[in-house]
Amino acid sequence: MAGQQNDHVPPYEEDETIGDTSTSGPPAYPNEESTPLLPHDGKALSSHRKQSKPKWRLVVFTIILIVTLTDIGNLMSDAPLVRLYEEIACAGYWGFKDPSHILPDGSIPEEDCKVNRVQEVVALVVGWSGAWDSMIGILLAVPFGMLADKWGRKPVLFLSLFGVLLSCIWKAIVCYMRWRLEAVWASSLFLLIGGGPVVASAMLLTMMADVMPAEKRTVIFLFVHAAVVAGEILGPTVASLLMRSDPYLPVLIGVAIQASAFFCAIFLSETLQYRPTVPSMLRPEPTDEESPCTSTAKASSRLLMPFVHVKDSLAFVFKDKNLALALLTFLCEGLSGNAMNLLLQYFPKRYGWHIADAALLGTLRSVVNLIVYMVLLPTLPFLLMKRFGISSSKADLLLSQISGILLTIGMFTMGISPNVILAIIGLVIYVFGTGYVAFIRSIATSLLGGSESHNLARLYTMMQSMQGLGAVITGPLIPMAFKWGMDLGGFWIGMPFLFTTVGYSAMVVMIFFIEVPDTGSEVAEQQA
Repeated sequence: MAGQQNDHVPPYEEDETIGDTSTSGPPAYPNEESTPLLPHDGKALSSHRKQSKPKWRLVVFTIILIVTLTDIGNLMSDAPLVRLYEEIACAGYWGFKDPSHILPDGSIPEEDCKVNRVQEVVALVVGWSGAWDSMIGILLAVPFGMLADKWGRKPVLFLSLFGVLLSCIWKAIVCYMRWRLEAVWASSLFLLIGGGPVVASAMLLTMMADVMPAEKRTVIFLFVHAAVVAGEILGPTVASLLMRSDPYLPVLIGVAIQASAFFCAIFLSETLQYRPTVPSMLRPEPTDEESPCTSTAKASSRLLMPFVHVKDSLAFVFKDKNLALALLTFLCEGLSGNAMNLLLQYFPKRYGWHIADAALLGTLRSVVNLIVYMVLLPTLPFLLMKRFGISSSKADLLLSQISGILLTIGMFTMGISPNVILAIIGLVIYVFGTGYVAFIRSIATSLLGGSESHNLARLYTMMQSMQGLGAVITGPLIPMAFKWGMDLGGFWIGMPFLFTTVGYSAMVVMIFFIEVPDTGSEVAEQQA
């Protein structure tokens, strides 16, 4: 769930009667940016209308706690699991080629595991595992969103967290039992229970949106981002310290922390009945007609409805050239995730680091990321608008262009660096460009007409899907590029990062072709 943010939170109005159909005339649809994921059956709310409102502070605190625990548990396991995968692949390699490398206790020195064949296998396992996870998230986000509008957010959240927990446990079991590494891919099957991290993140954000006062949204989402950054700092740091003695220790602790996040969800109140809006994030502009899901009893129509929504969403986005270009840049941006995951292998292979040391790169990224999101993102657009008198849309476009260039330079520098110092500088440059996502999202919001557009949430869904699709595409391609680079040797070992540089270069070209109106957006008006 790290890194998945939503910058727009719907208002919570004290006197609003949810789902009230007693009044005449068409329902008043608020800003669809604030709606839950998918179409909602108004009858599901009737039994809840008389319930007392939950204490929103308790709901938000519990959600922030769940986010923090989930991120810490997940990130605490990442580096140790790579080391355990490496050990298993290494034992198979040397057991067949030269058993003398295997110590009497069955372990193998980490330095002996940096041979090309072992690294190829590990990269392939990690890459495909991430691709399967992303694919399941993309396919199940819409159906589980529909269920969340019918059953409630809490049951779907509970299922998704349970599936994530089982997936982590399965990976630990595969390592402990020393099964073939291909068995790791079966961990993605557990994400079918609830849709995985993508659905869990959506449910947590939606539950906050259901109950959160509008005037508190900025502060609350700063706390949410701080929780994510806290997990990104603590997880890799603790993992780096613990795995030096035993890589299983941080994995087990990480699973226990994930389990605690799952049990924290028990104490969340259901928020479905307090949602301030009815329209779906994926339906067309609101009309007086019933949703197809409620107007027909045919099961086939219900099954096809998510695909109809996706088709309609693509059609409305690609009507506008600038909006289409903004959306396509998210596909290129999605390329970066698998390249960043490869750092745990790239630095040890090229620069002779231990995986425990490479884990600290995650901490460095998070610290720089904290500076970007807490200092640069809030101040740079404001300074450009106040000092140079340009509109918020123009400021966002300029900053997105600069950020895209930084991402490209940083990735290219990591790919060609002959020494570790230059590679770390490249990593820092790259992280300073990660604010691109926030800027391009603001641009897309302006192109769509601001936060009053009923299509805004559909656009955000398409952005997330494009990023996920990019991760699916690069899941197998990045390991293949790593293999080719190791086979060629020397300069070419950084081929995965050079490959990603090409994707970022295409993204930058698209950004420079985007044209925005010379008017301020709602986001800019709030900053001014």
